[in-house]
Amino acid sequence: MDIGPAKRIKPASRESLTVKAVRREIRNKAATNPNYYPCSDLIPYWYLRIYDTEWLWEQFPFLTQKPFQSVSEDRTSITEILRSSSLQPSERHRKMSKSIPGLRARLRDQEWLREQLDAAARERISNEQDHSERLRDIRAVSIEEAVKKLARDEGRRPRRIVPAMLTGITCLSHIQIAFIIRSTPHLKKAIATVNAERYRRILLWAVRQLHTEGHPLVPTSICMRADVRGTKKAILLSKAIIAEFER
Repeated sequence: MDIGPAKRIKPASRESLTVKAVRREIRNKAATNPNYYPCSDLIPYWYLRIYDTEWLWEQFPFLTQKPFQSVSEDRTSITEILRSSSLQPSERHRKMSKSIPGLRARLRDQEWLREQLDAAARERISNEQDHSERLRDIRAVSIEEAVKKLARDEGRRPRRIVPAMLTGITCLSHIQIAFIIRSTPHLKKAIATVNAERYRRILLWAVRQLHTEGHPLVPTSICMRADVRGTKKAILLSKAIIAEFER
């Protein structure tokens, strides 16, 4: 099929061209250049091949007068390019634009070509959205696992979980993490829950530290190790944790 590359294609509009204007352009170029070859100007050449073949042959009888693909055949060639799985969407559009069938379609089959390009654009956007959603889900899982890991860490005093703490574990940037947390309700809720329990986790961490070191578990010692004020709330919560810990 006639799907070879077309060089030096400029934006063409069927409505902006007329047989009279294209004839005049061809004559002027031929008059100023004895070696002028119409095929070197693809848009005027194909416009005349499509709409004024007899005049073109009369002016340039040395041109090869072989038939070219029909509209239906050009559509087939263009469709094959736009649906090629071996090319990226942008490469499909570029290859189609540089092809001879693509040029001819812009001159004689614009409405159909526009529909195909619009459909290809919609498909590309849909695929990009699907990819973006899958990637976001994968990253959300990574962040969720990182949050669980930090919540389970018994060796360090619990800290409030913020995006900056998750960068090293997830290998994501602060901006990426913050965006995913904002756009993933269950993840946002999970982090809020862990942070809401931070005060209790700090006291529990202190209890474990004292127990490991063989110290008696008393509320005041727990508050001191946890580095929190010995308020009534802290004392009562420490007693509750001791009771659970010693069961």
